[in-house]
Amino acid sequence: MSNGIGGLINIWKALPHVPAQNYCVYLANGGRIDTKLPFSTFFDKDHTIAAWYMPQYPRGGHGAIFASDGTGPARYFVGQGDYRSGNAIVTAMNLADGVSSKAGDPVIAVYVGSASRIYLAPQWQAGQWVHLAVVRSGNVLTCYLNGTKLQPVSVTTNKNAAGAVVSRTVSTTSELTIPAINVADLGNVILGRVRHPLLTAYAQAYGLLDDVAVFDHALTQAEITGLVNKKRLSGYELGLVAGWGFDTPVAGNLLPAKLAGPTDEEQSVEWKLSADRNSAADQVIFDNPLLIAGTTPIVKFPFPSGQVCNVIQGYCNPVTSHNGDTAAFCYDFSRPSEPSVHASEGGYVRRYIRNAPNPNKTREANTVELYNEATDLVTTYMHLAADSLTTAVVDGDPQPADPTKWVEVWPAKQRFVYVGQELGQDGPYAQHLHSGAKETVVDGLSVEFAQNTIPMAYKDIEVLSPGDTNWHGVLGSYIPKEGDQIRAL
Repeated sequence: MSNGIGGLINIWKALPHVPAQNYCVYLANGGRIDTKLPFSTFFDKDHTIAAWYMPQYPRGGHGAIFASDGTGPARYFVGQGDYRSGNAIVTAMNLADGVSSKAGDPVIAVYVGSASRIYLAPQWQAGQWVHLAVVRSGNVLTCYLNGTKLQPVSVTTNKNAAGAVVSRTVSTTSELTIPAINVADLGNVILGRVRHPLLTAYAQAYGLLDDVAVFDHALTQAEITGLVNKKRLSGYELGLVAGWGFDTPVAGNLLPAKLAGPTDEEQSVEWKLSADRNSAADQVIFDNPLLIAGTTPIVKFPFPSGQVCNVIQGYCNPVTSHNGDTAAFCYDFSRPSEPSVHASEGGYVRRYIRNAPNPNKTREANTVELYNEATDLVTTYMHLAADSLTTAVVDGDPQPADPTKWVEVWPAKQRFVYVGQELGQDGPYAQHLHSGAKETVVDGLSVEFAQNTIPMAYKDIEVLSPGDTNWHGVLGSYIPKEGDQIRAL
């Protein structure tokens, strides 16, 4: 009798038994999850790490899906890579070098110790669920996306005499061989955010993450395809060591133990999903104003009330300058009729460029950076008119010997600019304001200014989106899209 009951239990466990309330975690700036699972419990042996993920900004920079907090010899990183390291050709808006731009594929990057590989991933698209699996078999690491094995590539950059990239040559390369590494130094498996493997910055994933799983063996392609087809983990999969489904159990029931492991979550938000992993239904989460309010810096629009600006470049444009590791999250606003530029965020003047008119440097004429100590946010205003910076910024400073170089003001805290205070005039040369925000990288008592930008949202604005006939106010705040018209209230 006991054998019969045991057999029935095993059959029940094999069925697609999933919790009724399907939730995911939304990762945005600062979103990070410590799974409390040490790499030392599985990494030295054959294993598989897998998860469902919906990218929000696939043409951005590095974003950690599975990672360690280690760097150098003790590092592990699997996730989105720098868009510019792939097959795209990105150029400045004016195309002065005569090079034609070319959209490329999103990039997946893997770093293990001193070894690294990149993979081109055309399926890695905004608002689309993808299933990522990383398999260790022996000392070889293999990546699968939606059940299809990815081929590692190397990319050669070809430049013209002026130094502009004119083409990229993509070649296949070997699978990643795991080098010798002190696994104890890797610490725990981290999801969402770690120190960047290459830059002074954080590698932040932006998107929806769900059903993270660690298996104690190298899954076959057929087994991975089975996970893709099931859509959701049951918690009873063969060889499942630990999993994180972020789900809410039905009243009176408990989640399967292997989907309810402990976590330490920072600035991540759990959100309810469709039951069947429907991309069209789930992608609307990204524009939810309640979600934006809890995850994104919200600032004032940098132009006077009523002045209409077009968003001529939004976030993660595939062919121009707003993509990749450092500049994905910047806006270019067309110049309004009244071109005074105002501070979106209060802060100390960190540094500025105070250009004299220079036909060869007009795109970089006058730039201001403000640093808010309270929020660790740096806001940037680029392409202002030459010699237009107000005394709030320069405070009588003499013209620098080389007006194309940064004048460093921080950390002297010589002057503070308030929200809405005028900084200068939008430039007559480039005819647009380039504005973005960066965070600081804080370790202990030291502060490093990050090289990468982060998303920000605007409050107290009205929007006219492409195809609309009427302006509408926004509830709380809004992340503008390319093609929108914006005006401050």
